[in-house]
Amino acid sequence: MGDVSETERAREALEREMYWLGGEDGGAATKAQQARVAADRLLQRLRRDAAQAAPWGDPSLASGSGTRRRFKIVLHRMLRPITRRYDRLAAELASVQVTLADCVLQLEAETNRLREELARLTEPAETAPRGRRGRS
Repeated sequence: MGDVSETERAREALEREMYWLGGEDGGAATKAQQARVAADRLLQRLRRDAAQAAPWGDPSLASGSGTRRRFKIVLHRMLRPITRRYDRLAAELASVQVTLADCVLQLEAETNRLREELARLTEPAETAPRGRRGRS
C-alpha cells in the first residue's frame, strides 16, 4: 500500500510539472508562472533533502579524496538531527511560497478576464454614433 501512495505522489508531481512547464495555452510562461515552477522545484528538493540522511546531491559531500569525503559524510550524519528541523521548516516556507504563487496566478487570470470583459463592455459605446452615445 505504501508503494501505491508513493506512485500516486510521483504521478501527481509529474503531472504538476508538465502542467507548469506547458502552461495552459502552451505559450510563453509569465514571470508568475516561472516563479511558481521555481518555488515548486525548491519545495520538492527541500522535502527530499529533509527525508534523506545526507543530501547526496550536495557537491560539497561528493568532493575531495575518499577519506575526506567519508569524513564529511560522517560529520554531516552526526549533525543531521540538529539541521533536520531547519530542513523541514525551509520546506514548509517553500510550501507557503508555492501557495502564494498559485494565488498570484489566479489573480492574474482573474485580472485578465476582467480586462477582457471591460473591453467587451466598452467596445459598443466607442463604436456607437456620437449623437446616440450617453442616451438611455
